[in-house]
Amino acid sequence: MMRRIAKNYRRYLLETLESRVLLDAAPVGVVDVLDRNVISGWAYDPDEGATALTIEITIDNETATATADQLRSDLAAVIGTRYHGFSFAMPTLGPGNHNITVEAVDPITNERTTLRTATIANPAPLFSVDLVNATKIQGWVFDSDTPSTARQIRVDLNGVQGSPVTANASRPDLVPFFGGANFGFDLTGSYAGKTIDLYSIDGPSGEASLMYTNNKAVFGVVDVNNGSIVSGWAYDPDNPTAAVKVRVDIDGVAGTPFDANATRNDLTPIIGSANHGFSVNLSTLAPGQHTVAVYVLDATSSSATPKLIGQAVVQNRPPVGNVDIVNATQIKGWAYEPDLGASAATVNVYVDDFFYTTVQANQARPDLLAGLGSQFHGFTVDLSSLPAGSHSITVTVEDDRNSSQDEIVLFDDFINNQTPIGVIDVVTGTSILGWAHDFDAGSNPTDVDLYVNGEYINKYSANVTRNDLTAVLGSANHGFNIALPPLKFGENLIEIYASESQGNVSSLIGSKTVVNNRPIGALDTATATTVVGWAADPDTLGTSVNVKVYINNVPQTLTVANAARSDLTPVLGSPNYGITYTLPTLTSGTYEISLYAQDSNNTQLVWIGSKVVVVA
Repeated sequence: MMRRIAKNYRRYLLETLESRVLLDAAPVGVVDVLDRNVISGWAYDPDEGATALTIEITIDNETATATADQLRSDLAAVIGTRYHGFSFAMPTLGPGNHNITVEAVDPITNERTTLRTATIANPAPLFSVDLVNATKIQGWVFDSDTPSTARQIRVDLNGVQGSPVTANASRPDLVPFFGGANFGFDLTGSYAGKTIDLYSIDGPSGEASLMYTNNKAVFGVVDVNNGSIVSGWAYDPDNPTAAVKVRVDIDGVAGTPFDANATRNDLTPIIGSANHGFSVNLSTLAPGQHTVAVYVLDATSSSATPKLIGQAVVQNRPPVGNVDIVNATQIKGWAYEPDLGASAATVNVYVDDFFYTTVQANQARPDLLAGLGSQFHGFTVDLSSLPAGSHSITVTVEDDRNSSQDEIVLFDDFINNQTPIGVIDVVTGTSILGWAHDFDAGSNPTDVDLYVNGEYINKYSANVTRNDLTAVLGSANHGFNIALPPLKFGENLIEIYASESQGNVSSLIGSKTVVNNRPIGALDTATATTVVGWAADPDTLGTSVNVKVYINNVPQTLTVANAARSDLTPVLGSPNYGITYTLPTLTSGTYEISLYAQDSNNTQLVWIGSKVVVVA
């Protein structure tokens, strides 16, 4: 009889574990309401039971979050739990169409499930500008979002922002169209010879929309754009004698605006003045291809956007070369700087990260003639004065340009260097054990780097005494015992790299795949006073786990599932996984009781089960 019970328990535990670890079902849910005021609905992850999901709401590429933890009693009959509702107050939307996406985030995989997409419109105000002269601006503006309220307008002069005024002048001609007359404006001021930008102010968002401008567009010419120099001229017809601002963008990164005020006498017959030229030195360009764009900025209008007057793709050609021979006595190779042509490039050599020497790459290399058009680009460096042992060698060639990358590396490696060695012996539920050693470091300990799933975790010293290593390595202090870091549920790749004592690239000495299983268990019964069940972590059997009870999604005190349950011994190997939890006094009503177990490795709470209790 006991054998049959144990067999049935094993089947139950296997099915429970597989459903928790392997099912990985996507979140489900519904968006009930989506308008300009609110987004509301519900979301639920079958893998996580009562756990509240994160909801991401993306509005025109801007993302906000909400939590699906609000009471939705209607869900109990469908999914067995009730606290999965969400409600999100919409921000004020500016004029125009806005794209909305609502997604539920899987708490384990972090993948998104789209619940709904929609487009919401905020109509821009309607308007007419009937008259603009030296002293008056007249017209009307109407916002269908607030049809009984007069809208505000704003006049900017010469790029200086004005104060909003209310467009509430009587316009009886508008009554047949809008049901009211007080939507007009009749502004008096000094407008002659000024750049005018007239805006309507949207009611819901407060954003300004351009209704009228008399601004004349800025213009200019880029005469030279060759990667070394950008030069030309720029002009604003609204401010003909003043210098206009120019901006040079490189690879889409905006530069600092500057005045185009250099003297260009050739412009006087065309535009009446000469101080509109500019010239910019691009000597700091890094080697490679770059897009250089030139914009003129209109300072006399608040509505004008930067005007592109020229763009070019340019090249800063980097030096090239090769190290053909490197050993304990010499370095031989060649280097060529395209910007210098047949002239010799400068080669620098560094040993153990310190400057060693500089040479000119001017030795005859007839094999280069066909490819480069000249042959005097070879170099030789004598290393015979270096002491014996491992050394790092770096060979660079200087970029003739005043570049942000002044030296291009041709060679960066070691001579007389030995690769570190080591082993991961075992990975337990709590530790990673093994050893590592670099013979170039003698008896000194070696550092090791821990990576989990390709992500760097930390650096540790392999300095634990391992007497078994003395016969092989000549010393014993090369072991490591690293605490197992938090792991995601499922498979995890553990990798250990040994650091090179000379600063070379670290060497992989071992990798192991470790499975972090979710805790398992059962919520057997839940009454108005007591919760009974059990929980265990398959990765640390023999050790009791922490559990937490939730009442209507409100967490209670963390406790330990260590009560004796002899029925669990045949399956789990020991009985101390039970829980009998006394609930606080519950008043009359309906309660959802949920049990969670805490993973012994990553401390995440995993849903075990839920039950609904009715207290009379």
